[in-house]
Amino acid sequence: MTAAPLARLSRIMCEALERHLTEGARPRVPDAGAIFWGCFADLSSLRPIGASGPDPIPLADVLAWGELHKVPLEARHVALIRDLDRVWLQNARAAPVAKPLTPEGFDALF
Repeated sequence: MTAAPLARLSRIMCEALERHLTEGARPRVPDAGAIFWGCFADLSSLRPIGASGPDPIPLADVLAWGELHKVPLEARHVALIRDLDRVWLQNARAAPVAKPLTPEGFDALF
């Protein structure tokens, strides 16, 4: 797959992920992107959580996933997975953070 079709695939997949995260719509992933979606989904569920919230999926984890699953990931494939990760992180950081319930907050609710 050359650069232009892969860039289009990345855009389509990122839009599907965005719709899924914001609207809850079931993601419609093109067949050509299924392996990358699977990689992203597997690694996203294991992503590290830092002091300021979720961290990006480490590159070493992406490469290890490819080796484990015998998928020869090229740099452009990794870029697509990282594009998905960027969309996920932007959405996660934009989501309102729940504050711990304090006695005052409880009293205000009831």
